[in-house]
This record gives sequence, C-alpha cells and structure tokens, in this order.
Amino acid sequence: MPALPYFGTYSRFTAENKSEGGFLLGADCIVGDRFDIEFTTDDEGRTLPWVSNRFGRRVGTIDDPSTVEQLLLCRARKFHISALLVAVYYSDQPKPGNYWGEVAIMAYDDAHASDFDAFRTHVGKKIANGARISVDLGAQGIDQVIESHGSWIPNTRQPKPQLEPGTVMLKDSITLSEKLVEGSRNKNVGCFIGGWAFLIVMAVLVVAVVRSCTGA
Repeated sequence: MPALPYFGTYSRFTAENKSEGGFLLGADCIVGDRFDIEFTTDDEGRTLPWVSNRFGRRVGTIDDPSTVEQLLLCRARKFHISALLVAVYYSDQPKPGNYWGEVAIMAYDDAHASDFDAFRTHVGKKIANGARISVDLGAQGIDQVIESHGSWIPNTRQPKPQLEPGTVMLKDSITLSEKLVEGSRNKNVGCFIGGWAFLIVMAVLVVAVVRSCTGA
C-alpha cells in the first residue's frame, strides 16, 4: 500500500514555563491561527518539535512521543508541516503549575500543497469559532480534500480532552477583542472603527457605574 500524502492529528503542547501563560492568552496566539512546527535538538541529543506562532515566537513543545515520531517521519519525507491553535489550558499540577494547549497538526507532500493549504484555511476558520474539526483523515478523506481542492471539510469532530481536577480551559475560540486586533492588523477600517467604538462604550459604562455607586 503506498504511503499516504497527508498526516493530521490533534496534539498537546506545553509552555516552557509558567510565565509564558500571559503570551498564550494574548492576541498573538489566536485560536484558529496558523502555527509552525520547528525542530531543535536538546543537550541530550533529542529532537524537540516546538510550536511557534505566526510571528516566530515559540510557545511550547509537543508532548506526545507518538506524535513526535510521526512528525519526524513527515520531516524526513519533506512534508509541509504546520498547525492550528485549538485551545489553551492551565493546570495547577504538578506544582508550580503551567500552561498548555492543543494544536491541530497537518502535514502533506508538495504535490498536493495548494489543496491542503486551502483545507487548512477552511478548518482554521471553523476552529476559530469553536468547532473542533477532525483532521485525522483516512484515504477517502484525503481524496475528497484533493478532489475538492481543499473546500471539503469532514463532519466528524475531535472530542475535548478529559480535564483532571485543577485544570481549566482558558480559551477555545477567537474573542471579540482578538477579532478587532486582527481587523486592525489587516487594515480593516470597519474593525478599526469598531474597536474604538467598543472601547468608548466600555469607558462610558465604567463612568456610569462609578456615578451610580457614588451618587454623583
């Protein structure tokens, strides 16, 4: 049986330290955004796949050994390898606690890059809105992506992870403020004006609350 031209899976990554949490929660790490996978070698000679945001900032390393093995195989086959941010979590165990997240990883050969680039874009938009689209495609699903030039999306969903006590989900979809930031980055005038309008409304509400509390 010939090797499939695509590999996809959901995987967990862990931040290097607790101080990275603020960055993961910021607008530079938007759910549904494309992230890259970079490979480094540690002091013990092990290859570590790092998850990096689109601005080149490393946010954590892939945890699952079987996923790491598959990624190394994909790299050896010279696949295009990228990921989509799915969710961010915080666990207070083991102490002192740390942040971690999920990514939907997609890797594919050069011959079908344009089809799977389009597929990744469509899936990213769904994930941004909280839909955990399955990316673990079988041979039939891969054929459908190629035949539709990336417009086909599977109906199956990736189940949410079972969270242990002391673990909370911090974000799993794009927020309104992140949409405004993204619109400003894309020089969307409507989003820019909307962003200022949102801030003005919030300021007016704060003033109203203060006045009602003070009787002014």
